[in-house]
Amino acid sequence: MKLFLSFVFCFLSFAALQAQAADDVLMTVNGKNVTKSEFEYSFSKNNGAEAVDKRSEDEYRALFQDLKLKVAEAEAQGLDTTAAFRKEWHEYRSQLVKSYNVVQEGDSIVKIHVHYNVNGPLARKMEFGREAADTDTLFLVEKKPYFVHDFKNYLQEQRMDTAVKGLPMIDALNNYLYQHVAAQLAPQFPELPFLLQEYRDGSLSFEVTQKEVWEKATSDTDGLTRFFNKNKSKYSVNGKQPKVYTEVRGQVITDYQDFLEKEWLKQLRKKFTVTSNQLKIKN
Repeated sequence: MKLFLSFVFCFLSFAALQAQAADDVLMTVNGKNVTKSEFEYSFSKNNGAEAVDKRSEDEYRALFQDLKLKVAEAEAQGLDTTAAFRKEWHEYRSQLVKSYNVVQEGDSIVKIHVHYNVNGPLARKMEFGREAADTDTLFLVEKKPYFVHDFKNYLQEQRMDTAVKGLPMIDALNNYLYQHVAAQLAPQFPELPFLLQEYRDGSLSFEVTQKEVWEKATSDTDGLTRFFNKNKSKYSVNGKQPKVYTEVRGQVITDYQDFLEKEWLKQLRKKFTVTSNQLKIKN
């Protein structure tokens, strides 16, 4: 029996939405809720005893909000829909979930058995819009079959127009599949959605920051010159003030990147609506 690893595609949407029903919302960025538990996980993981640059909760919260703003901008630019990102994301979640698929705790079997071939003839029929019989089996979850007519009902209930939303049919099918395994998987692995969210946010943040800040800072010769001339007193070479920025190019580029990022974040705060609740995490 083949384990279908791609069911975690919608862990970040379906499972996160389920969790939010019982989780406090710490902030909302561009209409998307950020839960207290997600922030607690990130704060504890990245700001623990071994952290080199420790932050207070308020400082980390501000950085976390900036991260979510960058993700919102990356999504607005469609960076999450590119073939390169989708490939990277698929490979990461597949590798991650492989390790979870073989875990057993005591008498509790936490491996989720799914009999389904994502590249099979039925999937290809649906991908290219050809008809599949309502009684065809899409997949089995723990030996329970789910049929084509179940999936059609799901699409109608969700009012999912995949052509309009640009969502490939196979991805809609993955989302539907996950709804039937999430309840079994999530209680066993509470950290999994946070790991996936962390990777997704980090990748999108990196891509959009590279595009909007790092690449611009290294290629904007006029901007570097203006920035250097305005801040010339900050730099020195052997105790003397340099005449042109190329004498201290590395330092100037670093400072210019910081400047561009701060200005960019100011724009993002104006572009996207952010609301914040004054919740405190557990000490």
